[in-house]
Amino acid sequence: MGIIGCFNRGSTPIDPTDIRYVPHAPYLFSGTIEKNISFGRKCNSKEIQAVSSLVGLHPLIELLPEQYETKIGSEHQSLSAGQQQRLSIARLLLDPPQVVILDEALSNVDELSQQILFEVLKQHIPTIILISHNNNHVTWADHTLPCSSKEKLAF
Repeated sequence: MGIIGCFNRGSTPIDPTDIRYVPHAPYLFSGTIEKNISFGRKCNSKEIQAVSSLVGLHPLIELLPEQYETKIGSEHQSLSAGQQQRLSIARLLLDPPQVVILDEALSNVDELSQQILFEVLKQHIPTIILISHNNNHVTWADHTLPCSSKEKLAF
């Protein structure tokens, strides 16, 4: 178990259960697209469609024969790496945390879509920590912290 602490005067305590991590390769399981987005949360189809629209996934899902009931996984419909990353962001937006750590979480999405997704994330999540090897991914950040010659930590 770890602790994340801020030791500045006037800092606000953060509930550790309200911090989420989104990895480069999102976790998807065999099941429907709807179940993968909801990931056990109680929500309705309209909420799932709303977050899917926010991340630009809804138009693709609408083209699939079974739409949100399309099964994905090893023996079913496969999604591209960028589509998988969008799905993980949709999952995140169903219940937005106070803090999210994005670890190359949009590296497989085109640059224009990244900018749109960052704007969506900024509207719904107060604190975003972005780990990226690509300096173009952190141009929207309020602050950057170089970690090495090729990496930056943005917040």
